Amino acid sequence: MKDLTFGETLGAGAFGTVRQATALLDGVTTQVAVKTLTFTEQDDFEEKLEEFTQEATVGWTISNRSRKGVRSCVH
Repeated sequence: MKDLTFGETLGAGAFGTVRQATALLDGVTTQVAVKTLTFTEQDDFEEKLEEFTQEATVGWTISNRSRKGVRSCVH
């Protein structure tokens, strides 16, 4: 990814906020939603990151039918 420009906040949830953004990926500009991870000193960062990653992976997997030729950016 070469460029990511953030826009307005769309909402907030258990992990943090979701913001609208414009991504430039492989020369193509695409509107995306970016989920953020917020944590405090009391949180176990690795555990929270694992839960966040699982949620993103499940969402990506479930929405697979609606995407054709879209590459995952969840690692």
